[in-house]
Amino acid sequence: EKMWRQVLLLSFWSVAFVVPLFFHHGLNVVTKTYLEGAGRFWTGMNPYAPGVLGDKFQYSPFFAAFYGFFIPLPVTLHAILWAFLNCFIFWWGIGRWFTFERKMPWFLWAAWAVCAMELDISIRYQQINALMAGLILLALAAYRDKKYVAAGIWFALGTNWKIIPVLFALPLFWPRKNRYIR
Repeated sequence: EKMWRQVLLLSFWSVAFVVPLFFHHGLNVVTKTYLEGAGRFWTGMNPYAPGVLGDKFQYSPFFAAFYGFFIPLPVTLHAILWAFLNCFIFWWGIGRWFTFERKMPWFLWAAWAVCAMELDISIRYQQINALMAGLILLALAAYRDKKYVAAGIWFALGTNWKIIPVLFALPLFWPRKNRYIR
């Protein structure tokens, strides 16, 4: 399908720009924080103890469990796969709202450029922001399509990792009769 081609192409394209940085610098303080918290979690230690490699781990145990997948990976592969996951979820979320076409209005191309710049910043610094934005977009698209269980799952996943998506989940608790939600 066109959306999946778009998601994969944009994900690979986005990661390609930061791969040289990862080969040169490897992991940074953010991914070291995730890695240390996950490592402590999987060895039965307190993931919330003061950080040695990075900052203090302030994410959920579920995120620590999930991030354990990256523990055995070589540093550069770890950084590349984390960036790809973030890009993939981000562009998938965008793809649930529209696909890029030559005939798009100029303002959508401008929005795409702004999204790409923000994505680059997020993956360059190895943050989870792009992944969170993608989860929010996926949840909102599912809600728009009246797929409430899927919307709840995407929001639950995002809020379990970081609290920001809870703001976007608030409409789920409003009555459907609300004039702003139809």
